[in-house]
Amino acid sequence: MKQLEHAKRVDIVWDIHKNDSLKKGTREKKGKRTCRRILLSTTIPTDWHSFLDENKVELFHLLAEQIASLQLENREIYTSVEKNVLHSGSNRNDLPIVEPCTHEETDTRMMLHVKDAAVCGHQRVIIRTIDTDIVTLAISILYIIPDLELWLAFGTRISYI
Repeated sequence: MKQLEHAKRVDIVWDIHKNDSLKKGTREKKGKRTCRRILLSTTIPTDWHSFLDENKVELFHLLAEQIASLQLENREIYTSVEKNVLHSGSNRNDLPIVEPCTHEETDTRMMLHVKDAAVCGHQRVIIRTIDTDIVTLAISILYIIPDLELWLAFGTRISYI
């Protein structure tokens, strides 16, 4: 909500976890951890990283649904959930650039959201990330959308929450 004080549109993009993915092998090597049912009342565990490894998909779904249910005036929130995109505060019925999307990684999927924002008339986009891959991809997208003013907020400090 803090981001919407200064923006008309906020996109929140999550990874997709596919069963036939090359990354599944890496996740399996980490070993099995306890899966928990994720609800709004679920207590955040002390071992956050272990919890997230096994519960990421369900947590992303819950957060996406909660975000999309927000009632907003003159603001838009787009949030990915698996291959689809949920949106709040918008009357858009079609999202051809961002859905359906089979990009497993947030890195590349995020660039589709940048392009969609540009197509919808947004001339300035800010990407918040802690991932250097996203910085590289963001620079490359300027060749595809030359009139876009693209800003990168890069770092690990979470001062915007």
